[in-house]
Amino acid sequence: MCRNCENGKYRDRTTDTFTCADCGPNTASSAPVDDECISCNVGEVPDASAANCVMCAIGKFRDRTTEIFECVDCGPNTASSAPVDHN
Repeated sequence: MCRNCENGKYRDRTTDTFTCADCGPNTASSAPVDDECISCNVGEVPDASAANCVMCAIGKFRDRTTEIFECVDCGPNTASSAPVDHN
């Protein structure tokens, strides 16, 4: 029986049978037949379901100092109105 992969997963073709594998950190997939997950762009992080990459809200930036990127608040006396990364 054929089945589609759910959000946040991709078709893993490394075995004789297709399996659905989790997308890695900082990636997303919403197409049920994706063969890979897409990397999030500058200023984006995966949403809670890892289906889509979403922009960090104004006043937040994508922190790349950890293994899993996340949107964090700008520091005191700073601001962000465009997608930015900080490492």
